[in-house]
Order: sequence, then C-alpha cells, then structure tokens
Amino acid sequence: MRLHQITLLSLLAVSPAATQAPIKARAEPPIIAEVRIEGNQRIEKDPILVHVTHEPDQPLDENAVDWDIKSIYRMGFFDTVSSRLVNEGDETVLLYTVHERPLLVEVRIDDTTALAETDPRVAAQTLKIEEGGILDPVLVKETIEDLKSVYKDAGHSGAQVIFSILPRPDNTAVGTFKVVETPGTAEEQGR
Repeated sequence: MRLHQITLLSLLAVSPAATQAPIKARAEPPIIAEVRIEGNQRIEKDPILVHVTHEPDQPLDENAVDWDIKSIYRMGFFDTVSSRLVNEGDETVLLYTVHERPLLVEVRIDDTTALAETDPRVAAQTLKIEEGGILDPVLVKETIEDLKSVYKDAGHSGAQVIFSILPRPDNTAVGTFKVVETPGTAEEQGR
C-alpha cells in the first residue's frame, strides 16, 4: 500500500498539470473616461465624433473601436485612422488618430500633344477630381481610366497615364496626370 502511495505522489510531482501555474483571471477592460480625436487639420472633430460609437464611462469594447475606425475611414477624408489608449493619471483616454488626405490646390494634365489639356474631351469628360477638393484615390483611378479611353478613341490606345502628387505646405498638394502618348495599332491609325 505504501508503494502505491509513493508512486501516485511521484506521478503527481512530475505531471504537467501539477507543474503548470494557476490560470489567471482575465483582467477587466479599462473604463474609458474620454474619447478624443487627434491629427485632424481641416476636418472639425465633431463630424468625426459622429462616427464614434464608443461612449465615455463604459468599458473598452474592442469591437466598437474596430467599427469606429472603419466608420471614420469611410468618411473619405483620411489616409489612415488608428486608435490607442492613453493613461492620464488614473483615467484611460481612447484616442483616435487620423491623417487627412491632402487638399488639392491645383490639378494638371501634363505632356499632352495629341489632345490639348483644354480639349473638351479631356477637361470636361475625364477630370473627376478638382482643385479645392480632398484627394480621393477612387476618383484618381476613374480619371486615369477616362483619360485612357479618350486617348484610345483618338487613336492612341497605348497611352499611359501616371498620377503624381507634389506636396505643398499645410497638407495641400498639386496633383498631376502625366500622359505618355503612344500611337495605337496600325489599324487604329488608318481610321
């Protein structure tokens, strides 16, 4: 009987369950004392806060924070949106940091010889972004595709369009669509 007790005690001593540390209870999420916005320059904080569902004096809800980030980003004014917690004394602040897309102070189409920049097919039909507007990557892509289409219709199916941004002070920029004109196929040129 004594031998059995020693064997059982020996097994318990080397058992992985016996050597593991006790499982710690998960810490409660912090209570958010305040929600703040930082990084905005032209966009006021109140329109941004409209997209924030996380309320002060509530425990941190990571799902709500994730939803808030996506909602703020969908406003279309920001390149990036992130969040972090900041401890101020014994209070926790939920901070959303935004980086605004630049304001376009000028939009140009360069290197056009086959079609002038002022050609109504180029200026009126293709430009989706405007001076005084916030840079929108979707509209840039649409403008590129529309410019290629206009050039294709004019017999330059191989034309390439490259968009670049020249940053200016105060998060402004000049947007330039550079057209690399190439003649189309022999069939297109014989039209």
